[in-house]
Amino acid sequence: MIMDYPIRINKYIRDRGLASRREADKLVDDGLVLINGKISEKGDMVNKEDHVVLKENKKEYKYIAYYKPCGLS
Repeated sequence: MIMDYPIRINKYIRDRGLASRREADKLVDDGLVLINGKISEKGDMVNKEDHVVLKENKKEYKYIAYYKPCGLS
């Protein structure tokens, strides 16, 4: 895929297939995106020579078991 630079950070992340644009905005707000080693902000522009890093975002899952009593449908 050919990108026209400079490009907004959320569009860059989306075009790389890492997240949707809204998800990318959330990642930027949470401080999980670095451009050249600095935490990015919404609206930051990325150039071809910039190094973009997405910190690992671990999701926490909760599993709940429900046992329904006999005779209950």
